[in-house]
Amino acid sequence: MNTQMKSEFLVSPFLVMFLVHGTQYGIGVLSYQRSLVKIVGNDAWISIIATGIVIHFLIWILYSMLNKNKGDLISIHQQTFGKWLGNFLSTLYILFILSQATIVLRSYIEIVQVWMFPLLKTWPFALVILLGVYYVVIGGFRVVTGVCFLAVVVPFYLIFTFFAPIEFSNFRNLLPVFDIPS
Repeated sequence: MNTQMKSEFLVSPFLVMFLVHGTQYGIGVLSYQRSLVKIVGNDAWISIIATGIVIHFLIWILYSMLNKNKGDLISIHQQTFGKWLGNFLSTLYILFILSQATIVLRSYIEIVQVWMFPLLKTWPFALVILLGVYYVVIGGFRVVTGVCFLAVVVPFYLIFTFFAPIEFSNFRNLLPVFDIPS
């Protein structure tokens, strides 16, 4: 089952970075620092580096499998695990993606409700967001890639807001390394 990808589903390697960024970067970036430091303490930077290494390894495995099988995830599941188990795993993956999408949608709505419009009803706002998502997805894979590109480029200036508190930082607060709070 060696299928060839259609040209409308292909993007340049430069844009793949924006797709990866779009899948990994999301609602969690608003609060991960607090959660991480609360658990790990001043060794949080080590877990960030370790996570980056693991993610790079997983992406390498993903690309290796995609280059070897020349298909999509469903065909890889079917080739690796057989028809029934492969379809079952694909169904589980689809349910996982749907549950994650629901959680992210609800989290975005909750942020808008907490910070800007506390009396905003959930369903109308969810409908507006889902209509926008539908419009982008109907446009095709390249439109989704374009939205991921814009989602990186447009808020890029916010990176400079992280530099403002550096003058007040004390890098000795990172020491001692591997001193785990109990």
